[in-house]
Amino acid sequence: MTSTADLYGDNVGATLATTVYSRATAGERYRIPGWRDAQARDVWERLVELGRAAGSDPNDLVLTGKSNVAGTAWRSMAMDARVRQFAADHEATKIQVVTLGVGLCNRASRLADLDASWFGIDRTKVLELRSRLIPEDDTQLIDASVTEPGWIDGVDAAVPTVFVAEGLLMYLTRDEVTQILTDIGRHMSAPARFVCDSHHASIIRRPTRSQITRRTGAVYSFGIEDSRHLAALAPGWRAVGDDDTCSPIGVGMKIASGVFRMLRGGVLYGVKTIELSPR
Repeated sequence: MTSTADLYGDNVGATLATTVYSRATAGERYRIPGWRDAQARDVWERLVELGRAAGSDPNDLVLTGKSNVAGTAWRSMAMDARVRQFAADHEATKIQVVTLGVGLCNRASRLADLDASWFGIDRTKVLELRSRLIPEDDTQLIDASVTEPGWIDGVDAAVPTVFVAEGLLMYLTRDEVTQILTDIGRHMSAPARFVCDSHHASIIRRPTRSQITRRTGAVYSFGIEDSRHLAALAPGWRAVGDDDTCSPIGVGMKIASGVFRMLRGGVLYGVKTIELSPR
């Protein structure tokens, strides 16, 4: 039998099963307008075949509830829109899109019309799995951990760049997130945007174990109130905006998200976008 670590690298790597399953199925299951991801469906089928052959069925790791499946699609759409917006702002030049913790992210296929170079940062095991499941992808893969020095050296500092962290920051510490933003700020001379998803900090402080922890063993560590608080973690950043990706899931989530915002301030869960201030 193959262990989770053998296939995905570690517990955090195992969370990508839910992400790719959601992108593959959310559009049809929940009739999400504008969401179709044919490549994700192919990747999910390949992952199931590979996992079962190795004795590690990815279905055992997947969270199939609406909040997870539909929420992942709404999150990805919000991030896609923020990347497109940056590309439009810099349409006179080719941009870079750098995905931190790239996993099985296939944003390059959904945004193939953009004039962009695509890069993905992740650890060895995950990149090995990705190469087996998405062999047709032209994303340039960089074998590195975003929490260790040197990962940014492969990024051209003189090219406008969007850094995307989807389904990643919640598994890092506050110090690690701060260091990532600091490293980007020190490295980049061209305009740069950072797009990520996160829970509100108060959710992370709750002592309950999340569903994803029970399925994979991955533990949430980081949360942030909104893009203003995220930008304040490191010098040179400014808030661009926040996308509430809970409310589109359904009426119940819309009410919960609205009440949370009134009582606590900030976004219950969603996409935060910040940019480096002009030098």
